[in-house]
Amino acid sequence: MNCAGCGSITVSSHILRLIPKSSLSVLAFLVPLFLSSFVGVALAHTPSPQICDAATCNIDLHDNFFQPAIISIKAPNSTTGESVTLVWQNHGFQTHTVTSGRRGASDGIFDRTLSPGGVFQLVINQTVYSKLLSKYPDGVVPYHCIPHFGMDATLVIRAETTSEPPKLTVLLSLNPTTVNSEAEASVTVYVTNGSLTIEGALVQLSSDKGGIFSPQSGNTDSGGKFDAVFKAPQVISQASANITATASKDGYSNGLDFKYLIVYPPDVTPSPTLSVTVTANPSTIQSSQTSTITATVTSNGVPVSGATVTLESDKGGIFAQTSGTTDSYGYFTTTLTAPNVETQTSVGVTANATKTGYLPGESQIFVTVNPTPSTEGEQSTGNLWIYLAIVVVVLIGIGGGIAVAVAVVKRRSSKAS
Repeated sequence: MNCAGCGSITVSSHILRLIPKSSLSVLAFLVPLFLSSFVGVALAHTPSPQICDAATCNIDLHDNFFQPAIISIKAPNSTTGESVTLVWQNHGFQTHTVTSGRRGASDGIFDRTLSPGGVFQLVINQTVYSKLLSKYPDGVVPYHCIPHFGMDATLVIRAETTSEPPKLTVLLSLNPTTVNSEAEASVTVYVTNGSLTIEGALVQLSSDKGGIFSPQSGNTDSGGKFDAVFKAPQVISQASANITATASKDGYSNGLDFKYLIVYPPDVTPSPTLSVTVTANPSTIQSSQTSTITATVTSNGVPVSGATVTLESDKGGIFAQTSGTTDSYGYFTTTLTAPNVETQTSVGVTANATKTGYLPGESQIFVTVNPTPSTEGEQSTGNLWIYLAIVVVVLIGIGGGIAVAVAVVKRRSSKAS
């Protein structure tokens, strides 16, 4: 039988016979391995939900797929009655359906057939939302196109959030904690959200015994810190002034902290107070890395040796020494190994200093800890390129064999003719 197709088949069979069997075996092993790597990556790549917080959300139908395949909308507001409208439009050349439920298990909540150019609007009000929740309590609603297998999509309805906004945490410290009438004390305020220091929080200071703050209010810096100086009120007998710091910021509940400042009359000499400052070097590290923590203890500006310093961390981690005594320069130094964290975290380090004959002192500092970068994605990409390189080399080798085979076939054909 003579036909053009038959001739090509005859040449192909000659070529295959001329390719070394070892090359075919390698190719038969590597090509499926290479393809399976990319298939695995494709299957692992689940589309991210497209979030729509508007009153109207659009979904396009194309031939054989919905765009977006997953859409996340807010639930209707039970207080205001506000609803969300979903709009499907068929941009394809075929007729499609928008049918709620899993394929083969339609639930009858919504089902619309759309010809090319057709539009379907569904208002998600409390009634429709209740029907959907009765079938899908988690708010994840599957839907599909009946005539086209694989044309499936998901509607995610996010429930109303009634939780309270996060609360600000305030840490107030005074240095010193005792002063004479009309003397000054330093006021330090840190503001956090429990995990990270907060920049731009408004701090307001007050005293129940009078006195003057300079400044009385202001915003925290990039490290969540606000500093001020307090001039004690005039007193004729010992008094305890309640110093209060209140912090506020949009999106947060207010937080506060307070400390007592002991104020003595001018003719009374109070016991000396230990003043503590803490530094971290570096102040930003990754999980399991170390930072050098130094506590400096003074009294009236003079270094205090032999003071006992105790360190604490509010987020874990390991101190090389949790306590020790200051040297002749008033220093106590140790290291902090950061805890393992999954998100950026502000770790609060508190230093307390005590010594006989002195009133105790305290100070805080925050160390920013970042998670260790992941290298899994880089390794996966590297493996794929290795597979690709191997397959390309093999294919090039086989291609050379095929070229030789074709030349041999042509030579034989020319001799035969």
